Amino acid sequence: MPLPSRQRRAVFESIARLRKRDLDGVPWKTLSQRTQFCGVDVHPFGVYPGPMPGSFEAVATLYVTLNNAGSAFSHSFPAYVTGRIRRNKARIDSIRVNLESLTH
Repeated sequence: MPLPSRQRRAVFESIARLRKRDLDGVPWKTLSQRTQFCGVDVHPFGVYPGPMPGSFEAVATLYVTLNNAGSAFSHSFPAYVTGRIRRNKARIDSIRVNLESLTH
C-alpha cells in the first residue's frame, strides 16, 4: 500500500534537502581526491511505508562529480533511505549509498 500523497511529498522534499554534511557515512575521500556532492533524487515510484508504523523506505540516486589529477567526471550511485513521518513531515534516519560500481 503506497503512502498518501502528502506524506510521499514530504519524503521527496526531505531527501531533496540533503547536503553533503548529512551524508557522514559516505567515504568521500575513497571516491576521489575532491568529490563534489551534486544532490539526491528519489525514484518517483520508490517510496514505501516502512516496517514500523509511521516509518518509510525510499529508493534514491546520489549524484557526485569525481575529481582526480586534473580530470573530472559525473557519477551516480543507488541509495536507500529510511525515516519517519509525523504530521506530514518526514525525518530521515539513515541513508546508505551503494558504492560497488567503483570498487568492483
